[in-house]
Amino acid sequence: MASFDAISEKLKPNRTKGQILLEFCSSSETLDKALAILFSLEEGPIDYTYLQKKSPTIVLFYVTYDVRKAVLNLTEAGFRKIKGISSQNRNSGPGPNR
Repeated sequence: MASFDAISEKLKPNRTKGQILLEFCSSSETLDKALAILFSLEEGPIDYTYLQKKSPTIVLFYVTYDVRKAVLNLTEAGFRKIKGISSQNRNSGPGPNR
């Protein structure tokens, strides 16, 4: 069973979608609650993959918007183990030090 930290270290930016890695640590942290928060930020289906189904459950979500707002909203809702990664497209382009 891999730990949240081990999984998060291996994640690479997706070319077109932001990623949110989320560990469900308590009974108040549920997939339905996380999906409701993410749906409030994006219309349409939210893609996700279970990376670990056994407790603690770890899920990777794929989103098409800026992950910072999603991570903030999830944190405010009580989720504690979260990592957000912007898409490669968001990270590329003109800007300082590029």
